[in-house]
Amino acid sequence: MPNAAFTALLNDVYTITGRPDLTAESSYAVRAATLKLHQSEFYPRDLKETAIRFSTPGYFQTISYSTLFPRFRSLSYVRKFEGGEPTNFLKVITPTNVLDSYNVDKENVCYLAGDVIQIRSLTSVSDILLGFYENPITLEDTYDSWIADLYPFAITTEAAATVFKMIGKDEETSMYRQLAAEHALIVRNSNILAEGF
Repeated sequence: MPNAAFTALLNDVYTITGRPDLTAESSYAVRAATLKLHQSEFYPRDLKETAIRFSTPGYFQTISYSTLFPRFRSLSYVRKFEGGEPTNFLKVITPTNVLDSYNVDKENVCYLAGDVIQIRSLTSVSDILLGFYENPITLEDTYDSWIADLYPFAITTEAAATVFKMIGKDEETSMYRQLAAEHALIVRNSNILAEGF
């Protein structure tokens, strides 16, 4: 059963489209619009930080992020966590950039490789702080999105445009795509920075 937030968005889409009979299509459109808006930028509100303790201290560590964080979207940072205090940041690099100009492995670096984050440290590491961007929950019964809470029209106009496109109403699709773009710009301009002016 859809939760209250998801149901409210769905009802708004029905109001716009006049098609409460298109339940599956409208549900899909709300879920897709939510994900699209969250993935339009790297918003500070989507940034999560968590401490991770490795079973054994070491210079080389691996984090299976897809297992630990199923809604993981993108890596932001890895920071050493020593004696209960956050210390140095590791440099996030690409896997092909692991060697320095002398063909020696770089230290105090990390990189994404498939479903894992690889860590190479100059000192033995037992704890780290991991910062990553997380996708929203788009399932109907557990739906959770700060964009839906603060900017519901950004989601409903995008979802309505999708439904109109599905049923071949091109004029309405165009109009609501334009409205959705305006709402998306408001979301972006209001949330791209964690600090306002």
